[in-house]
Amino acid sequence: MSTLRWTHPGNDATSFTAHLGLSPNIYTEHVELGLPVPAGDIYTAELAVPVGTYYALTAINAGGESDYSNVLVPEPASALLFGALLLWRLAKGAS
Repeated sequence: MSTLRWTHPGNDATSFTAHLGLSPNIYTEHVELGLPVPAGDIYTAELAVPVGTYYALTAINAGGESDYSNVLVPEPASALLFGALLLWRLAKGAS
């Protein structure tokens, strides 16, 4: 298991999704993370992310789904913590 940690500016997210794939921006697996309770402004979720798998996060609110966060790839390590700064952008049509 890997620990994903990210920040999210704002408090309007109702859930987050992790998107995983073997190439950047080509995701074949989508894992609903729900809405973890943040510690301060940092959200945390446990997720199996195989070495060599690229991943990005999206946030969901009443207006839809955000764009992808920055793309990350885990490095080989047994207890590595992964961080992602979720750059929140409201989905089209969101107010």
